[in-house]
Amino acid sequence: MSGEKRDVLNITQAIDFGPVTPFQIGAIILCSLVAFLDGLDSQSIAVAAPLIADKLSLAKTALGPIFSAALLGAMIGALTFGPLGDRFGRKRCLIAAAIIFGVGTLLTARADSYNELLVVRFVSGIGLGGATPCFIALASEYAPQRRRAMIASLIWSAFPLGGTVGGFLNAYILANFGWPVVFLVGGVLPLVVAGALMIWLPESIRFLLAENRDPDKARAIAQRIVPSIAPTAQIVAGEEHIAGATLK
Repeated sequence: MSGEKRDVLNITQAIDFGPVTPFQIGAIILCSLVAFLDGLDSQSIAVAAPLIADKLSLAKTALGPIFSAALLGAMIGALTFGPLGDRFGRKRCLIAAAIIFGVGTLLTARADSYNELLVVRFVSGIGLGGATPCFIALASEYAPQRRRAMIASLIWSAFPLGGTVGGFLNAYILANFGWPVVFLVGGVLPLVVAGALMIWLPESIRFLLAENRDPDKARAIAQRIVPSIAPTAQIVAGEEHIAGATLK
């Protein structure tokens, strides 16, 4: 006795060839916000470094390792959070990265020694670098193929935009409140965005479907992208064409 044939929805093809929904746009905007905050943080340490050096009685030449610590942390974060995202979920890793560089930035305002400053900037760098592969992968997954290059460019442009806005914002803060407030603001914002990511950012649907991790959550995301999906339809993710698949 043959079973009833089920509809199959290839969610990758649905995203690539279907209309861009507000749900997808929201996910891309949230990823862009993280890139924006990356740029904001990079501007903050550049502006405040001389004032920090004065507070800690450091020679200006001692600031080099401070910048290098953040860059080293960013490299390690970028190399490790991509594989971690494949294993534990890109949304979880992006939230973790935002929390790490938010907390690291907050602690920068309270650093009382050269070694402490080195550590907190290294930690901040891990979060800043770790966020990049996560938000690029998530935004690319929810962007249609025909718009993927443009959306990737827009997300990357959020980084220098954050640096530009940070320059004006930090100049105002330094003139009116002092340099620690630069890092208080720069640390709170990523934590607020991390909360928004927890609530509104979807997990990678490919991650949810892989090894049947969470098919119910994957179906809920698919219904936001293709509202007309049949309740009994099988959802798959991949580039290959599936015979009989419908993109309703």
